[in-house]
Amino acid sequence: MRCSNKPKFMEIIIKQYRNSKTIREIAENLNVSTSIVFNIIKHYGETENVGVKGRSSGHPRLVAPTHQRLLVKLCKKGRRNELRDVIAQWNGEFGLKLSQECCRKWIENPD
Repeated sequence: MRCSNKPKFMEIIIKQYRNSKTIREIAENLNVSTSIVFNIIKHYGETENVGVKGRSSGHPRLVAPTHQRLLVKLCKKGRRNELRDVIAQWNGEFGLKLSQECCRKWIENPD
């Protein structure tokens, strides 16, 4: 049974755990590994919540995509400007401190 992340499945595990069944008994009844049962019970004990844990989307973006497009426009407007001049102008407008590598990546691939 591959439903370890579904809230109803988690509720069943917690209900059986409250009825003083062991982790091994719960795992055998539901045909899942003991580690799954243990982790669900551990999460419930820490948060008192059966819901699914939220997942982070990774490292947060420093700048929104609209600002990235504005940087590319700045570069196209002053094509003869050096990268450090464009970065200084952009940092002055938006108040952020960006590195040359970061800006170079955005200019080469503005997606």
